[in-house]
Amino acid sequence: MKKVFLAGAIDSDIQYAWQWRLVVTEELIKANFEPVNPLRDLIDTSTWSKYDYVEDSFIFRRDLRDLRNSDIILINLSGLDVCPSSTLVEIGIAHQLNLPMIGFGFNADSPRKMPLFVREMVRTYQSMDLALEALEDYYV
Repeated sequence: MKKVFLAGAIDSDIQYAWQWRLVVTEELIKANFEPVNPLRDLIDTSTWSKYDYVEDSFIFRRDLRDLRNSDIILINLSGLDVCPSSTLVEIGIAHQLNLPMIGFGFNADSPRKMPLFVREMVRTYQSMDLALEALEDYYV
């Protein structure tokens, strides 16, 4: 079973970051993929905040380990038009690891353009559904 790392902005809207990962997780399991959610065990969904015991260095180290142990990266690109994100770091690391990357959700109407290196490295789709369909077509 191929492992799919779920990359995307966390800092801007933690509730959205959690919600889209839950939706994608269900779809990936149905398609016989193993989702890797970097937010697992880190978010208190009653307050939508990071648990007090979680340190940023722990998140970073686990993120690196998860990326190394994944087969494919699914990236929610929404938010990259507003501000820089650790998602860009994940894309760079995944590229160094030669992992295939599928992205969705970049705001095409944004005055800022998608960074060139992201356009070159990530196969992008307009919607989450199209990205999931492509993932199944290419990697099942």
